[in-house]
Amino acid sequence: MALCPVRFDSDGGVPQIHHLLRLDQTIRAVVKGVLVTAIVQGVLAGMAYVALSVPFPMGLTALTIVLAPIPFGGTGLVWLPVALYLFWVGMTGKAWPCWCGESVSSPWLINFFDRG
Repeated sequence: MALCPVRFDSDGGVPQIHHLLRLDQTIRAVVKGVLVTAIVQGVLAGMAYVALSVPFPMGLTALTIVLAPIPFGGTGLVWLPVALYLFWVGMTGKAWPCWCGESVSSPWLINFFDRG
């Protein structure tokens, strides 16, 4: 028996493809949610990079947007080195907001957009 994603009613009527349509809608919603969350995280991080006077804020913003979809710390691959740089050059007052703000914002944003 061949596997077929389309199932027919018992009376041989119209194929029931609503399961495939629902799956398609779910996948599209998840992808859109991940992309919107990545862009918002990147923009917020970029504003923080500018406010903290970090060198190359636009490049770091773009890198943050690209790495944000990586689960469990994609943005951390950018802001952790930025915070360490700020500690290294003696700007500890600016390093703490970078460290704390970015580590708190990621889970909050993901939960906010998952509810919608």
